[in-house]
Amino acid sequence: MILGYKAALDQETRALFADSGTAHLLAISGMHTGIIFLMVSGGLRILGRKPAAQTIRTILLLGFLWFFACMTGLAPSVVRASAMLSLGLLSYGMQRPCPLWQPWAASALLLTALQPEMLFDIGFQMSYMAVGALLMYLRVPAFRRHSERSGWRQRRDGRCISRGIQEVLRLLRVSVAAQAGTAPLTLHYFGQFPVWFAITNLVAVPLASCIIFASVIFLILHPIPLAGLWAAQGLKWLVQLLLGVTEWSSSLPWATIQNIVLPPEQVVCFYLVLGGTGGWYQTRDVRYLYGLLATGCLWLLSYPAYP
Repeated sequence: MILGYKAALDQETRALFADSGTAHLLAISGMHTGIIFLMVSGGLRILGRKPAAQTIRTILLLGFLWFFACMTGLAPSVVRASAMLSLGLLSYGMQRPCPLWQPWAASALLLTALQPEMLFDIGFQMSYMAVGALLMYLRVPAFRRHSERSGWRQRRDGRCISRGIQEVLRLLRVSVAAQAGTAPLTLHYFGQFPVWFAITNLVAVPLASCIIFASVIFLILHPIPLAGLWAAQGLKWLVQLLLGVTEWSSSLPWATIQNIVLPPEQVVCFYLVLGGTGGWYQTRDVRYLYGLLATGCLWLLSYPAYP
C-alpha cells in the first residue's frame, strides 16, 4: 500500500475493492504521499524554527518527496501530489503563501508541458479531477461553514453535536466530493459505479491511514525482535479488518451499477455541470445558471447518437 506493489493481490481481492469503491486505496495516491509527508515533516520539526533550520527542512522535504515518487515508479497521482507539495513548500519558504488551486493548476501545466502524453493517462485524469472536486468543495461556502465547525456546537433546537460526529460528516462530504470528481471518468473507462462508496470509505479511509502509519512503524521497529513482532501483528490485524470491511460492502444489495458507459461528450457535460454548480454556490451569479441550462441541453442532444 505504501509503494503501490500489487503483484501479490489476486483477482478476487481486487474485485472486492473495486465493487466497494475502495480501489483507490490499493493504488499509490496523493493520500499516501500526504500522510507520509506529514510524518516526515513532523519528524523534522526537531530541527527547530530558525530560518536556517527551516531552509534545511524544506530542502530535505523536497528531496524526500521526489525520492518517494521515484520509488513508486513515478505514478501520476504521486507525481501530482509531489509537484503540488513542492510548489506549496517553495511558496511557503519564500513567504508568499498561495491558494491551493494555484499549485494544483501549476503542477498540471508543468507536468503536461514536460510530458504531454500524461494528459491521456487514466491515473493522471482521475487524480486531478478528484483533487479539483475537493478544492471546489473546500471553497463552496455552504460546505466550508460545516467543515469549519469543531468541538461542541449548540444548535437552534438546543441539542449539541460532538466533534466526532462533525468529523464523520466532514469525511462523508470529502468522500462524496472526490467520488463526484471521478465518477464520470469511472463510468467512461470502466462502466461501473460503486453505490455504497460513501459508507465504505467512511471506515476504509481511516483504516488505510492507520495501515500506512503502522507500516512505517513496522519498518522502523522490525530490527527489534519483540517490538517488531508486535508491530507486525498490529499491522496484520488492521489489514484483515480492512479486507473484512470491503467484503461486507461488496456483498450488500446493489453494490455496483454496471454496464453504464458515458461517451466523451457526456463526460465533458458532467464536468461542466459540476463546475457550474460550484461556481454558482460560490458567487450566486445567475450566469452560471444559464451555463448549466445550456450544458443540460447539450447533454440531452448527445443522447441520440448513443442509443
